[in-house]
Amino acid sequence: MTKKEISTSRVADSAASQIETIEAVRSQLVDAALFALAIIGFLAVIASLLRILDVGWQHVMFLHIGFYLVVLGTAILYRRLSFHVRAFVVLGILFFAGIGGLLTWGLIGMGSFFFVTCSILAAIFLGTRAGIIALAASLVVIAAIGIGVHLGSVVFHFNIDIYAIALSSWIVGTVGVGFFTAIIVASLGKFQNSLVHAIRTLHKRTSELQHTNDRLTQEIVERERIENALKESEEKFSKVFHLSPDALVISRLRDGLFLDVNKGFTEMTGYTEEDITGKTAFDIDIWVNPAVRSQLQIIFQEKDSANMW
Repeated sequence: MTKKEISTSRVADSAASQIETIEAVRSQLVDAALFALAIIGFLAVIASLLRILDVGWQHVMFLHIGFYLVVLGTAILYRRLSFHVRAFVVLGILFFAGIGGLLTWGLIGMGSFFFVTCSILAAIFLGTRAGIIALAASLVVIAAIGIGVHLGSVVFHFNIDIYAIALSSWIVGTVGVGFFTAIIVASLGKFQNSLVHAIRTLHKRTSELQHTNDRLTQEIVERERIENALKESEEKFSKVFHLSPDALVISRLRDGLFLDVNKGFTEMTGYTEEDITGKTAFDIDIWVNPAVRSQLQIIFQEKDSANMW
């Protein structure tokens, strides 16, 4: 494997690891918002129900209780649910709670805050496009409800003067601000921590990759140096072997198979290189006394020699 192939492979592995890290961060962001929604949402539901004392029961309170039960169930089962299911539960509850809030309380309620939070979290969870879509949908809903109020098709069933000065309204407002702020802070805080961790991890892996590349470069340079030296040595040996006036051959020790012969050998014996190469000493009957070769073979085997002539 070449240096380029090794580097490409490591970059691909690093990219895949980064993708997994990004997916993990997105999942953690959704979980942070979900748990904040489950914890602060309980107080928000209690605060919402306190308004019964001043403005009576409102149908939207059924919606608040139902939404909280969905959030609580999702938080309990979050390990079994996919990222997109958890994300859409959070975003969907915020969006529809905003619709219910505007239809029940108008702009003096907390409905608009639901839409703002939904748009921000959509951008954090799913990207800018999702945030823009959530914002556009929120504006359309607000405009539609506003037109309905203006035309008289949307009617509020509470006394606005009493609601505005009621203690429960101020409690709801206070809890509501804390509710939306906690969700956004939890998500952005988790995002910031994950981003810092990702940058540090990326810097560490970049340094490790650079160190690995430097080491591979050194190994490749050393290997090329050894290969060049070996090639140079082989060329020198070949020149000495073929230009020597003495008769020289390279043969295999175990059976005497001729692998190469020089010009001095062909001139001395009268055999051509084609006559010799690929044959054994016994095939051409070059040994006057074959027992001598057997003795030499034993000697070379004892000395772990690789060649004989």
